[in-house]
Amino acid sequence: MSLLCPACQTLNASGETVCIHCAAALPPPAPQPVPQRMSLLEQAMTKPTAKPVTPPVPPPPVPPPPATPVPLKAAPVTAPAPMAAVSPPPAPKAAPAHSGFTMPPLPPQPRPRRRSRTPWILAIVLMLALMATLGYEALQANGVSLPSLRSLLPASTSSPSSP
Repeated sequence: MSLLCPACQTLNASGETVCIHCAAALPPPAPQPVPQRMSLLEQAMTKPTAKPVTPPVPPPPVPPPPATPVPLKAAPVTAPAPMAAVSPPPAPKAAPAHSGFTMPPLPPQPRPRRRSRTPWILAIVLMLALMATLGYEALQANGVSLPSLRSLLPASTSSPSSP
């Protein structure tokens, strides 16, 4: 690519920094645009993989049966013959409102594992045992013993197997 001198309008080679005719400073070459990669979403949006959905063509309307002429002379009145039931044509389905391509189905997701409750139950039992131990030590620190606590209980609950 050649550069044009802004002072004398002479064409110079692309590697030159000064004009070969008038020695004026040439402007630096314009940087080449770097091609940008598109993300997967942008690629999917620009290149639809499926062909566009065309709306179905409705069937032509069914003409009504021709009317039978009524005779002018008086005729005995009879019951009309039963006519075959004509069902209306099915209504055309509405076209889906999307841009022409469909997403592939998602892969099956694994079921989440149910967590065990055993660690929580064990932690609660250990916490209760610790609280009972600390309570017993607090009673002993205050000079209260288990036999003195048993004497405070009513007689009926202290020994149920006694005669």
